[in-house]
Amino acid sequence: MITNASIDSMSVITNDSVWMTRREWRLRTLFRRNHARRLMEANRSRLHRPDSSHSSSSTRRKCFGANLEPAIFLYSFAAGILIPISSLFLFYARCVEILNEETAELGLDSSNVSEVCMNLDRLNDTRLMDQVEADVTQWRIYTQIVATITVVISSPIMGAWADYSGRRNPIIVCAFGGVIYVFLQFLDTFMIAKMNVFYLWIASELSCGMVGGLSTLMSQSFAVVSDDARADHSFHSDSVPLRITIASAVQAFGNLMGSMSVSAIEGLEYKTAADKVFAYQLCFGMSLFTICLAFSYMIFFMRDSYKEVIDRNEGLLVINEEVDENGVLREESPRTFSPFNSIKGLLEVACMKREGYLRFCLNFIVASIFVEMMLFDTQITCLFVKRPPFEWSDATFSNFFLMRFIFLTSGMALLPFIIRQMSFLGRELYMVIFGIGSNVAINMIMAFAKNSRQLLWTVPLSFPAGAIAPGFRILLPKLVPQQQTSRMFSMVTWVMVVGPMFSALIFNNVYKATMASWPGFVFFLQGVLCAGVVVGLCIVHYLLRPLWQRDTILLDQDLLLPVDDDILDEDQGIVFNPECERSLSVTAVNSEEEDSAERARPVINSI
Repeated sequence: MITNASIDSMSVITNDSVWMTRREWRLRTLFRRNHARRLMEANRSRLHRPDSSHSSSSTRRKCFGANLEPAIFLYSFAAGILIPISSLFLFYARCVEILNEETAELGLDSSNVSEVCMNLDRLNDTRLMDQVEADVTQWRIYTQIVATITVVISSPIMGAWADYSGRRNPIIVCAFGGVIYVFLQFLDTFMIAKMNVFYLWIASELSCGMVGGLSTLMSQSFAVVSDDARADHSFHSDSVPLRITIASAVQAFGNLMGSMSVSAIEGLEYKTAADKVFAYQLCFGMSLFTICLAFSYMIFFMRDSYKEVIDRNEGLLVINEEVDENGVLREESPRTFSPFNSIKGLLEVACMKREGYLRFCLNFIVASIFVEMMLFDTQITCLFVKRPPFEWSDATFSNFFLMRFIFLTSGMALLPFIIRQMSFLGRELYMVIFGIGSNVAINMIMAFAKNSRQLLWTVPLSFPAGAIAPGFRILLPKLVPQQQTSRMFSMVTWVMVVGPMFSALIFNNVYKATMASWPGFVFFLQGVLCAGVVVGLCIVHYLLRPLWQRDTILLDQDLLLPVDDDILDEDQGIVFNPECERSLSVTAVNSEEEDSAERARPVINSI
């Protein structure tokens, strides 16, 4: 029999399985011991979860039915178009605008400017190429600054709003900003040679960033997927949730389809500059149609399982876990929301005391995402391969990008399913370490490549790199309770938008300074940073392993609670302890006792 002292030394998980009655724990123990299907069926009506937002039939529908996954596919398809086509469009548009301003100095006929820019990669005029590259790089810095400032302000508000009031309204607002974002970029394709295309580009970043940005939209989408995984009772520390795995595969497939569409369009032979511009308009138009379709789907079909959880457990589910010096929860509404509380709540997730080294591990993992986002810049790659000795055309770059995307998305889709079949601890963290390790090899190859054949060596290495994104999405929600999930993803959004800004400020300037002497030096620097992240994540795995082992022991424990029925109340349930987000406390859910201090006394505490 397990005493209170031995229970106090245990670590616990923060998934939906902690919301159950003590009698349910006993029934599950008997089921594990005897494997009697009839016993479970006879007591099915007694297995009641006080925070369950669905009946058993509804839960089955969520297990086998889609919620936000179709919208994730559509947004990923739009992103798969925008990522490669944006760099190509901006390079061509600015080339036309610059040459129109300097035709006299360069000795060009104004009627041939568009044709010159179409074939700029085939000309032996590196001076003109350097001028266009420098201009695009400088404007990209301004664009990243605008996007970063707006998202840094709005993202924590959206995350706190989602944690306090449910996921549906914040994510729909973010989706509407995405529609405006793509619409302005589509409109920009009609402004070539009429105005600086970066004006509307910056306006699109500003309008979308004010309501969270596309990065907030995607991160909050996976917060909804995490909620669905908790509702399916598959969110344990020793498991890889199937729903998150499927969502990652859906996102990968959407990105792949979008990239293939761009490559097919760019692979066509354009006889005139008007055909080239029409191809850009077609790509942005497809992206706009897709994102509008996703927005419509979210309005009519999105389900919010977390909203029903907080409605059923109001007063039990603590959003801002504030305690006084005696460890008693301060009396304030757990559903109060304000912009100040949004920043405060975000800092709480990052800074609040957690068990062991968990706080350090959580923040280091977020910092690792920051480094990875700094290195995810297709603009530098596009500029790099257009220079000698490679001198790639837009079609060649699109095909190269497509091949890497095929391997990358295949890794995103297949590796989580493969890792689910294994049984060792920390599987999702191994996925991340393995993926970032492959990025080290990719960057080092590009740093020292001398011909196009060597660049092709990086294509198969993109397969293990595809495990990075699903690994992070599975790992991070396990480190925080459900009521901190959106704010945790808001932290991820912060680093997703701040990372490219630092990339624009640091790596773009490094590339400008070294493109004449060693253009690949920027990739060497990125490879060194990736190697440092791999070492740090190995340390994180070492620190988290004891917690994983103890969580697994707790899940497999035969006798978790005392067996004396007379000391238990029928309506007692296990709820989150307000003192620590990784602990549990046993309270009488429907008790009439007035002693709140005794009611909040923890039975299971974290160390």
